[in-house]
Amino acid sequence: MILNGTEEKRNIWTDTPYSLANATWYGHRKLVRNSTHWFACFDRYGDENYSYQTVVMKSTDGVNWEDTGFPFTPNGGISFAYPNMATDASGRIHLCASDNTNNTIKYCVYENDAWGFVETLPSLPGGGYVDADIIVLIDSAEIPHVVFATGGSTGKVYYSNKVSGNWSAYEVIQPTVTRYYLDSAAIDKNDNIHINMVSMTDYFIYYSKGKAGAWSPWEKVFDGYDANGSDIGVDSAGKPYVVLARGTEVSLYSKDTTWTGQQISSMPNNIHPNIHISEDDQIYLSWGQSPTDGYNNQQLFFCSNESGSWSQPVNITRDDTLSGWAYSVVWADATACGVMAMNYDYTHICGWFAGGTPATYFDKWGTLRLNLTQYNRKEIGQLATEKSLITYIRIIAPQSRLISTGRARERRSVGGWATKEDFDQIENDYETFAKKKAEFHDGTVINPAIIEELSAMRQKGTQAVYYEITFLEV
Repeated sequence: MILNGTEEKRNIWTDTPYSLANATWYGHRKLVRNSTHWFACFDRYGDENYSYQTVVMKSTDGVNWEDTGFPFTPNGGISFAYPNMATDASGRIHLCASDNTNNTIKYCVYENDAWGFVETLPSLPGGGYVDADIIVLIDSAEIPHVVFATGGSTGKVYYSNKVSGNWSAYEVIQPTVTRYYLDSAAIDKNDNIHINMVSMTDYFIYYSKGKAGAWSPWEKVFDGYDANGSDIGVDSAGKPYVVLARGTEVSLYSKDTTWTGQQISSMPNNIHPNIHISEDDQIYLSWGQSPTDGYNNQQLFFCSNESGSWSQPVNITRDDTLSGWAYSVVWADATACGVMAMNYDYTHICGWFAGGTPATYFDKWGTLRLNLTQYNRKEIGQLATEKSLITYIRIIAPQSRLISTGRARERRSVGGWATKEDFDQIENDYETFAKKKAEFHDGTVINPAIIEELSAMRQKGTQAVYYEITFLEV
């Protein structure tokens, strides 16, 4: 799903002038989506109590937004800035932010329509302070990891995780390198952490990859000093991509054996790029661009390679009459797309959205989306027993039903139409006892699972297969 520049601007938050603080600050991981909702986070500065406040809003459609009630106690020890979020396979929202009152990092989870206990991470190394965004990443076991940078003349990029059940002691990513600054981080399906950084010596863009206690030597991605921000994403094969904004172009660098770059846009005056890579490896980019020098008329641009090649950049703000926009963040997949940003008048947080109503989600078996194909009645009318048709894109009612839960192994049944090709894949997985992750439209996950039972009905001469599956937790 992409934006074409005709989308209506949606107001996410309106504040009194000059009380938005860092707001969407570089836009990293501040707009996410689970199976039912968009979530948008930013920070504001309460002029009445001199405290930073993290705000998290949610919406089913990108049009109507409601406050999730993220914990905030004016002058009470919770003063959050630089928030960032991530979703896990169960649909929970994980958030990290900097507590500027106590100079610590806080972590909290949103599930069942409520925020949980606010955890405090270990004291910052060397009595330092958080310099910008804290990136929270969720691994395949739904365990959080954080990457952040400290400021000052000896600032470094640090890492911690909660694998043991408690937050681990901080470890510096590149201890022998002179001060460097975090731009962003991403995690792949093998739980490797990918980090892009800026050297504060030469201002080149560098990269490192690894896990706790084992980080690769940093590699030079870009050897120019004129980068106006970068962001990193990683595809399903673990291949890293770094998007770079410069005064002369927007470029995308990727690594197979070496780093290579391609120009995405040749427009001038680019700043603050953001990248999102969907589960099916489509790449979506957003960034700020000024038709003339200066920030006051800055516009937001968007493009993707969803069609197989890079689309022409689209001005989604369309020369908005408000002051210029800053710090865009993009999230998209085949069914939904959104870009959020702060207005330079420090009053508005707005977004542009396409698709993404709750009815656009599907049950999944591994990477295969179930119940995806739409057939007309003539094509399947030959079948002796016609089932209720499940249409493409909009699913009116749930397809799956829970059979049993609790301490016993979980089972779940799914029925629907498939192409012959997709059904052959399902049948092969059934015959070989393949173990995969089964995900359902309501956020339930069985991982790993096998196909315990499979039945199907198909008449000669048609490519429509109606199937019924029971998944079993193993």
